Amino acid sequence: MEAAERILEGFDGILQVDGYQGYHRLARPKRKGGVPLRLAACWSHSRRKIIAATPKAGSPIAEAVLARIAALYAIEKEIRGADAPARQTRPVTSDHGRSSLNSRGFCASKPLACRRAARWARRSPIS
Repeated sequence: MEAAERILEGFDGILQVDGYQGYHRLARPKRKGGVPLRLAACWSHSRRKIIAATPKAGSPIAEAVLARIAALYAIEKEIRGADAPARQTRPVTSDHGRSSLNSRGFCASKPLACRRAARWARRSPIS
């Protein structure tokens, strides 16, 4: 992780990351080499964790979260392969994705799973 800190020294912005927990230190207020970064988590890794935590009997919360992720995947599929100007001028933008998720009750700044996490026991299935 120290190598990543050196490489990103002076960088200020959003960093897309995978499921590796070591990246969280780049978002801490006392980050070495610059201001705290905003981490953009990979939806695939988040989706896998939700699926792994879902009990075999199913879970309405997990199903709702997975449906919201599927909505993002549908937007991505629609714009995949288009050049940058076409992606920017088409109605399918990050604002569209944000509004699509928010219209389903999903707050982009604090995902449904995070809001519900306080209610979940660490070792219990998602309820």
